[in-house]
Amino acid sequence: MQVLPVGDRLPVLRRLLVLLGGAAILSCSDSQSPPVVEACPDNMVTVSVQTPASATPSFSWTPACAVTLLQVSALAPASGLVWSVGGRMQNIIPSGIAYGHLPVGAEQGIAPAQLQSGVTYEVRVARAVPTQEGVGLGGGGVVTFTH
Repeated sequence: MQVLPVGDRLPVLRRLLVLLGGAAILSCSDSQSPPVVEACPDNMVTVSVQTPASATPSFSWTPACAVTLLQVSALAPASGLVWSVGGRMQNIIPSGIAYGHLPVGAEQGIAPAQLQSGVTYEVRVARAVPTQEGVGLGGGGVVTFTH
C-alpha cells in the first residue's frame, strides 16, 4: 500500500467529502411515501371531484380507504363508460386519483376517453367485500360533476 504525502491527499479528501455530502443530501431528500389508507366502516365512502378549470379532474373519497373499482361514465348528453380501473377484487386503489392515471397495481378496463366540456359525468367507486361466494362488490360511493 502506498501512502501519499499530506499535500497529495487533500484533492482526494475533497472529492471524497463532495461525494459523501451528495449522498447525504440525496438520502435526506423528500421521497414519495405510500398513501395513508384509513379504515372504511360499512365500506361506504363520500366521493368528491376536484375539477380545476384547465386541468384534469381528480377523484378522492373519505374516509381514504382503498377501493377495488373506479368508473367514470358520461351521463348527459351521451351515456356510457369513459374510463374504468379495477383492482382485481382487491382494495388497492387509493383515494386521490387523477383522471386517466392508472394507479399502481390496478388494471385499466376501459382506456380514458377525452372528457367533453359541458358533459355531466358520474364517478363511482366500489370496495371488494367478503360474500358467501367469496368476494363481491359492495359499499363505495358515487358523485356527479360537469366538465
